[in-house]
Amino acid sequence: MFLRTRGMMSVVAAVALPDDEEQLWLGKFGERWFNTVCMVAGCSPSRPDPDRTGADFLVQDHAHETIRVQVKTTAVPDEAEGAFRFPLDIRTYDLLRQGNTPGYLVVVVVLDPHPRWIGLCRKGSIVRAAMYWTCLTGLAPVSNTSTITLSLPLGNMLTPEALLGFFPKGGDTHGNSG
Repeated sequence: MFLRTRGMMSVVAAVALPDDEEQLWLGKFGERWFNTVCMVAGCSPSRPDPDRTGADFLVQDHAHETIRVQVKTTAVPDEAEGAFRFPLDIRTYDLLRQGNTPGYLVVVVVLDPHPRWIGLCRKGSIVRAAMYWTCLTGLAPVSNTSTITLSLPLGNMLTPEALLGFFPKGGDTHGNSG
């Protein structure tokens, strides 16, 4: 991996990755971008046992309230009618929709192909990705046995302010906008 400079912008360049390795890096990129948004919001993400909770992260706010978040990343978003559609396995769906701790799906949409996910310049960095969310808490069980396709409204962009609204004292924990 090396930096290539074009004017005042540096672009991270790397050799092409095999598809399975690129998928691994794509997932790691999404999780790390989610971690960054958590830090900006003043929240603390930690890793639970995903086999028990269905979540990649347990996130605590400054008041020590906790939410569960599953983070998925895609470079090929399925956008229709003002929302991104994303398939989620039924087991994870069931784990996140049940329980006393709110459960969310966050989908990171990478807007450029690898390795141009991040641009670097003297004035800062440009991340070519956006995150969208939906709350799964309290949703009904489904008859599907393998996956459910969920809609994440384009109005549900995950920002530090939106993340803080997930917590009970931060606003409407279980509501989706859009």
